[in-house]
Amino acid sequence: SKKAAENAQGPATRVQWAILYSQAVMRMTPDDHAAVEQAANMVVAALGNDDAGYADRTRRKTAAWSAALSGWSSAHNGAATLVRVRASLARACGQSACKGAFSA
Repeated sequence: SKKAAENAQGPATRVQWAILYSQAVMRMTPDDHAAVEQAANMVVAALGNDDAGYADRTRRKTAAWSAALSGWSSAHNGAATLVRVRASLARACGQSACKGAFSA
């Protein structure tokens, strides 16, 4: 899934594959905070690189991903990781549509 995320074409596809990869990392290596953060930042980069891809379907998938990341944070003592990912998202998205990707 990492290769698919890295090589995906099109903004929505890139975000969706990055989300799938990030969710897989949270599920398979939940105690590896560095890996979870790296995978989450792949989603952030995909969101920030092309705001045109932030439509309804991507917005729903991103909302589910952010909820999963928040849940991971609570279950695996990942508050510091979550703060850094949110800060990265704020920098990547600025005032664009993806700035509200973390509603929790």
